[in-house]
Amino acid sequence: MARQIILLFSFMFIFLISCNTQRRMERAAMKNQELVDKTKQKRENERMGNYEAALKKFYDQQTPKTRRELRKNMRQAERYNNHKKEFFLVRWYKSIFRAKHTVRSKANK
Repeated sequence: MARQIILLFSFMFIFLISCNTQRRMERAAMKNQELVDKTKQKRENERMGNYEAALKKFYDQQTPKTRRELRKNMRQAERYNNHKKEFFLVRWYKSIFRAKHTVRSKANK
């Protein structure tokens, strides 16, 4: 009987030790993953900061006329990418007053 109790306690002791080591390993892995994620996020923030600084420097070097053109082109590209049409009056004006193509006949050549 005493032998069975000792055997039972020894198995329980081994089981508890193995559970604790497993938990420690899981915590260490989780902590390591958090550290990796944190460094990735830090690098990404740094890259975005550098990109925004370079973009600001680029825009500051442009003349006011060029800045207006850049803004206009950016809005137009955004509209095209979002599949939005121009304002209907603008489309009507373009269709009414656009240059008409003339077709030359063979006799005029």
